[in-house]
Amino acid sequence: MTELPLAAEFPTPVRADWEALVDKVLKGAPFRRLVHTGFDGLETQPLSTADDVATLHDESGFPGAAPFTRGSSPAPLPHGQWEIRSTVALADPAAANSMALEELFNGASGLTMRFDRAFRRGFGPESDVFDELGAVDGVCLHTVDALDRALAEVYLDVAPVTLQPGASFTQAAAWMREIWTRRGVGGAEVLGCLGADPIATLVTEGIVANGIERSLVELGHLGATTAGATPLVRTAMVDVGPFVEAGADIVEQLALALSTGVAYLRAMEASGLDVDTAASQIEFTLVLDAEFFEGIASVRAFRRTWAEVLTASGAPDAGRHTRVTVRTAARMMTRRDPWVNLLRVTSACFAAAVGGAQAVVALPFDSECGLPDGLGLRMARTTQLLLAEESHVAEIVDPAGGSWSLEALTDSYAEAAWSNFAELEGAGGVIGGLLDGSIASGLAESWERRRRAFATRKAPICGVSEFPFLDEAPVIRRARDADAPAVRAAARVVGGDAEHVRGTATMIEPLPAHRAAAEFEALRDASDAHLAATGGRPTIFLATLGPVAEHTARVTWAKNFYEAGGIATIVGGSFADSGSAIACLCSSDAVYAEQAETAAAELKVAGAREVHLAGQPGDRRGADIAAGVDEFIHVGVDVIDILTRTHTSLGVTR
Repeated sequence: MTELPLAAEFPTPVRADWEALVDKVLKGAPFRRLVHTGFDGLETQPLSTADDVATLHDESGFPGAAPFTRGSSPAPLPHGQWEIRSTVALADPAAANSMALEELFNGASGLTMRFDRAFRRGFGPESDVFDELGAVDGVCLHTVDALDRALAEVYLDVAPVTLQPGASFTQAAAWMREIWTRRGVGGAEVLGCLGADPIATLVTEGIVANGIERSLVELGHLGATTAGATPLVRTAMVDVGPFVEAGADIVEQLALALSTGVAYLRAMEASGLDVDTAASQIEFTLVLDAEFFEGIASVRAFRRTWAEVLTASGAPDAGRHTRVTVRTAARMMTRRDPWVNLLRVTSACFAAAVGGAQAVVALPFDSECGLPDGLGLRMARTTQLLLAEESHVAEIVDPAGGSWSLEALTDSYAEAAWSNFAELEGAGGVIGGLLDGSIASGLAESWERRRRAFATRKAPICGVSEFPFLDEAPVIRRARDADAPAVRAAARVVGGDAEHVRGTATMIEPLPAHRAAAEFEALRDASDAHLAATGGRPTIFLATLGPVAEHTARVTWAKNFYEAGGIATIVGGSFADSGSAIACLCSSDAVYAEQAETAAAELKVAGAREVHLAGQPGDRRGADIAAGVDEFIHVGVDVIDILTRTHTSLGVTR
């Protein structure tokens, strides 16, 4: 057989060759411009080579072997597909059952059954606080029969069911065992996770009715029972989603997952389980944003660091039992132009699959618009089906392995997360950090860095802060808790065996849940309200100077800038005829040098309440301000701040 030379006829490139080509493109700009700095402060170099990987702390090894960076198994996932998990949270158990069957019939392979908020907090329907909790936010399940109805016709030995019961996980687990008995299944036949996660409950609800220490004891006892009776069912779910929605970056997310996992590991060891068996009872849910390469690296880094924890704990099969579920981040989802969410979710799902997640929960694109409809649910399923069955992503174990850039990024995350984890454990662990407020304080700082990046458009939000469309038709969905009053009333009638509050509750201030687009969408909402009240949107007149070629670029930029806040732009004609109270000068720097001062003064004479100028003023700032310019809009300014003040000047109320 003749060997093809392929690249043998080309010279072997070296780093200097690449740098020489880059210098031509940069045209004197600093090379530093190509270095990406993430929200966590870690830097990603524009080029990684074998020399960079040779300096890593630890090689990534082989799939299924230490350090388990490349996967917990040497074989691909069965049938080349991860578990496509759908979340069921409709208030009515009958409606929840219909949704569950629809999801499974149309491509989902597993379910998360989210219990309502009262149950998650540890209160039954007979409690005095039952009617004071606001939205149900889950299936109203307060008896074993209600849970049985919600899971009717679901084959529990085929479709894994993950419970999300909050503080009442012991009661939910007992009901699940009763349902298995009723269905005649059990032992190694049943699959899923009982979802014991008291730390996540404390973070989201601000209260664990039984007390966090007692809950950990119950978790340990439940783990010991579950491991012996139903070996394919896991007891605990370490869900770091609440930390992520509060602002955690990737490094913080990984460290908090490790610390929570250690807390649950200790609880199960205290109940008599060996470390290896205890590890097999814990599942982790990581949360990914739309950053593709960062998502891949974070999943790989987590496996490596958790294997380090297990090795240090004396687990002989450290890392082999690690099960990672990925959920797409709610904080990246938008209500405005939600169709772009399809791209965000696809990127996160793709990263999860390449990173080796065993299960993926994809949020429907319309999840921020209300209760997702059939289209939203279908797209969440089929996005994953296309990745699995047409792109065959999971048929290769760790397809990212050996990529110098991804190996370097994985190593950076693992090292930083381990350091963060060690510091957290030294200060009392995740529970200590929640009780003393240090975790909340740290996450608030992380969110403020992220919020600042969104507000300045350093991190653009497509369809919201960039390329907004003021006349878009809103995507309207039914309210999530529309049926809550009737369902809650029914639960009060049929309830009676749910747990009451026992012992002393553990309470903290719940962590907030943020969304990247929230501030921009609030401005758009105010603009819509102004339109409804007055018949017109707030407007700004774009005063063009010089020839079209001189002002087109900044007119386009300014239009995008103001419409991100719901302010319509008027181009052409005179300021007096525009009906606006504010004008923005748009042109090139050369034209500004000759005409900006005169134009600003004339606009003020014509009645402009404010005059803005699109562009960096540089040395002209003082003269422009003296001539009447009140605001300069350019790359790097706080867009939210300027748009909010402009709303006030235009009489828009929020």
